[in-house]
Amino acid sequence: MLKRLRVALDLSRRFISRPITLTFASAPIVFWPLKRLFVANTSWRQDVILLAILYAVGSATVFAWKFGEAATVMEKEPAVYAQINGLDVQEQGELKRLIRAGKLAIGPPILDRIAAKTDFIYRDVSGEWRVEQEHRRFLTDWEKQSRDS
Repeated sequence: MLKRLRVALDLSRRFISRPITLTFASAPIVFWPLKRLFVANTSWRQDVILLAILYAVGSATVFAWKFGEAATVMEKEPAVYAQINGLDVQEQGELKRLIRAGKLAIGPPILDRIAAKTDFIYRDVSGEWRVEQEHRRFLTDWEKQSRDS
């Protein structure tokens, strides 16, 4: 249950920190001065309390949604571990290097083999190797665990 909470918090943080989400979340703050001009004036305190309540309800809703999604993410982890175990030691080492770096402009041919065996990495339009977004959280945890042990 603690792991599911941690995964849900990470998924929620990633969702909320996306630029499009931040844009929509800033709308009440942007339109707040317009409300004060065209609608009967309310006290600042009431407005701030209302905004805080709206953001708290929105954050709780996102967390509940991602808490449900965390179960699905955790169910996929054994399949991801199987793919990692399908890589040899050299390929795992190169994958760890890519995870630590975040992206590699020019990589050895071993990255092509990893991309053929798994769906963890891809080559973007500019030719850089990157870790797939959906696997980034899991692979970062795996890399930290293997570094610690």
